Amino acid sequence: MIHTATPICIEKRFDTLRGIISQYHERLTQMEATVVELFATNQLAAISKSIEEKHRIERLVKKLEHFVEHWEEAAEIGID
Repeated sequence: MIHTATPICIEKRFDTLRGIISQYHERLTQMEATVVELFATNQLAAISKSIEEKHRIERLVKKLEHFVEHWEEAAEIGID
């Protein structure tokens, strides 16, 4: 199979991942405001779903941060 897409250098991939992580952090901040609004209107089911989603995103962010930290360091050591 021939891959015709332009390859992205490894540094650019880490930059892209950091951008995604940043977007997730922004989403978490937005979710906090949403949960406050939901509390004000006593929407318990929606609050529960938001908290579950927040925890899912936090786990994902943690994994992505660990991945970038681990592999970026390895890339800097092993690629010249």
